[in-house]
Amino acid sequence: LPSYMIPLTIVTTQNVPRSRTGKIDRCECLKLVTQSELYDYDRISQGQMQRNSVHDQVQNIWDMVLGKKSHGEDRDFFSAGGNSLRAVQLLTAIGKQFGVRVPLRSFYSNPTISCLVSLLMSVEECEH
Repeated sequence: LPSYMIPLTIVTTQNVPRSRTGKIDRCECLKLVTQSELYDYDRISQGQMQRNSVHDQVQNIWDMVLGKKSHGEDRDFFSAGGNSLRAVQLLTAIGKQFGVRVPLRSFYSNPTISCLVSLLMSVEECEH
């Protein structure tokens, strides 16, 4: 699984909190997690800082390859002016920056900054 899909904390409870209408009360569920002794604030904030750093670096490379400022982390690379040659340039520059190889096929399946960041974070976690 990608790193963003792996739970940082698992809390057991007898009953899932529900709203008056019977739906799962997400706010109350979040309170259960944050009140848990297992909730690691340091680990979560460190992971978020690392993700922000990777995001900034990927966005800078993205802007350099396209020759213009990107608008949104979920904007499609090809609709932003990219083509197959620039995609290879992007992945080559990212490979040099992070020391990892991002498969072109993975990028083509979801050519966005947020997907690249998720791919890089999952590769980094697999290596550690």
